[in-house]
Amino acid sequence: MPAPSTAIAQEVIWKYSQVITFAVSLVQRALDRLAVGNAEFTTDIVPDAERGDGPGIPGSVINLLQYAHVIAPAGITQGGVFYPMRIKSTRPGAQARHIGVYRLASRELAEAFLRRNTNINQPSGGGGNATESRSAEPTAVPA
Repeated sequence: MPAPSTAIAQEVIWKYSQVITFAVSLVQRALDRLAVGNAEFTTDIVPDAERGDGPGIPGSVINLLQYAHVIAPAGITQGGVFYPMRIKSTRPGAQARHIGVYRLASRELAEAFLRRNTNINQPSGGGGNATESRSAEPTAVPA
């Protein structure tokens, strides 16, 4: 497994809650789509309110979820060569740039990821700050 780049590591350290919020939203919405028979998705399924304020967050999340074997690129293989699928973004701010299409690599890992991370940024019942409700378990899903 390749190591995450320095830029991804910096986003995880400095924008952790935004990265996790985006990742949880993406995985939950991908599972919702899968439940109605649509296995493919893009980062466009995450609403603006859950995207964070950094332009690199979607790409960082995609890389991290691929490294964890939660998602995989969708595409076709011809002559032994894999060609990842790309489509134009439908988000107005994206200016119709091409983005990757993905699928869940493992429903079980996706569900495990959500179990470990869904409430990680939620305040605890006592009205404390967001860090009080963090799980003692690591957030990475074992491969």
